[in-house]
Amino acid sequence: MDSSAIALEDSLLRADPKAYYLSKVPLTEEAKEKSQELIQKALMKLGEIYNEKLSDYTLSLQYYEQLLASHRGCRYEPEALYRSGVVHGLNKQEAAQKTKHDRLTREFPESDFAQLLLNPESFKPPGAEDEARIENWYRRAYQAFTQGDASTALALADSAKT
Repeated sequence: MDSSAIALEDSLLRADPKAYYLSKVPLTEEAKEKSQELIQKALMKLGEIYNEKLSDYTLSLQYYEQLLASHRGCRYEPEALYRSGVVHGLNKQEAAQKTKHDRLTREFPESDFAQLLLNPESFKPPGAEDEARIENWYRRAYQAFTQGDASTALALADSAKT
């Protein structure tokens, strides 16, 4: 949002706060769906922040649980089940961890998060093969460069671009 749009919003808010806030209420199905998606994403992010950045596992679980209870079937459900199970594990709540992870593998067996639990040694995140191939190209190009073979290093660098 640029400064003129912010100034316009601010002037509308000051002129008629009630009308301003009513204009923000989602009334169409599309607007309601978008609003629900924003809420789901926010709950997921809050759970992540409290878990990973602030190490406040209690609040992290509250946000994951709110997402799981209020937004059943949303696209974040498998990840929220996985992450809440992990947080329960950090809190030494093995029964709760098992409950979340069992639900994840039962209801979303094909999800990446369930696969991570079911086959941790064979699970590769999306893009892992590409990353390994790029690493190999880089290693070969660097080795050629350090051995004074600039043409091979250049050829490998060019082929990596494609």
